[in-house]
Amino acid sequence: MDNVPLLLRNSIIALYFSRKIFRSAEGSPFLTDLDSAFNKIQAALPAKHLAKLERIEDMFIPLAKMYKTMDVNHEVYESIRLALLYQNPLPLEYKSRKSNQLYPFKVHPYSLLLYQGEFYLLCFVPEKGIRYFTLKRIKRAERLKERFDIPEGFLPSEFVNSSFGLFKGEPISLKVLFNEELSDYIQRRKWHPSQIIKKLKNGRILLSITASGKEELKAWILIRQRHF
Repeated sequence: MDNVPLLLRNSIIALYFSRKIFRSAEGSPFLTDLDSAFNKIQAALPAKHLAKLERIEDMFIPLAKMYKTMDVNHEVYESIRLALLYQNPLPLEYKSRKSNQLYPFKVHPYSLLLYQGEFYLLCFVPEKGIRYFTLKRIKRAERLKERFDIPEGFLPSEFVNSSFGLFKGEPISLKVLFNEELSDYIQRRKWHPSQIIKKLKNGRILLSITASGKEELKAWILIRQRHF
């Protein structure tokens, strides 16, 4: 691929790496569309470049695999995808995690989220507010032809980023003191948009975070303690 412009070559490499990440999740609803897109890329490239594509497959190996089996109904996914795109209300049936019973909902879909190897639908449920639905537990979905409007000023990305993990609650301010052994590890990552790191004596740091999701914050601290 030496004759391919640098920007295009780098874009193709990035796309191949992204596909490998999604391929690590069995049952991902995006695989069919991804494979179709890559078939078109390969068909558009000269034959002499195709051998290099096999090399690209081995250039990046994502070890942080999504081990959960997604088991998403593709007809359901297609209805959700189109409802998101055209802002159509979406009647659906959802299988409860606790009782395994099916419950009907009529939702306004806002966004798809990938969190800890699982896809979630962020949506508004009239008279109930913002809710998350695990994609694989949606057993039926059929979009309506009418259209809804997302409230002015509401941004799904800002709504999600206000919590530490997935679930909401009252915002809390948290300060965690890490010793020298953990300080480098903590500073290398962005744990939350609100985080502030203050360096102290003897290599210690103080991490300050303001976010909702009390239980997820507690779990995060406990995992860091067990990991080290």
